[in-house]
Amino acid sequence: MFKITIHLTSEGFSKYHNFISAFSLNNSTENYRSVILAAYKYLALLRSSVFEPFHQREQATILSTRFRFIEKKRPDNYATWITEHMAWPVPRELLLAGPQLIFDEGSQQGTGERKVREYLKSFRVMESRVVLMAKVEEHAKVHPEFLWEREPWYGTEYSVHKFDKAFITEVKIT
Repeated sequence: MFKITIHLTSEGFSKYHNFISAFSLNNSTENYRSVILAAYKYLALLRSSVFEPFHQREQATILSTRFRFIEKKRPDNYATWITEHMAWPVPRELLLAGPQLIFDEGSQQGTGERKVREYLKSFRVMESRVVLMAKVEEHAKVHPEFLWEREPWYGTEYSVHKFDKAFITEVKIT
């Protein structure tokens, strides 16, 4: 799973108010849609970028140093962390280090540029999901017409909607 988390203020979440978006073809869009569009445009920029091998080596060195000098955790938190990562597809000998390290591109475990490009290629609007979380009042300001469903276990309200064709076209232009 690849995840991008962006936090918006109430004003940033609300409808278009004197906000000139360099990313939007449609001048009546909500601010949050402009932010989503900017994220997709950034992924398009990454797809067209050159990935020099030294970036991978530097990142591997930084994470290795951080791992070697990590501060002790509370035993109960550490035990929980280990059990969560036992489900990962990591060799036993890398159970403690694997989730915290990346490997040099030339190593057997390294993903290299080929794997990064494969992942970037799959990060497209039609293969993704955007979760927009806010208080009920904020959603009501932006989309009062949404019908809300209630999740049975915790009673959380939610609404599911597909991107409109204009937005998908706008993203695909990138």
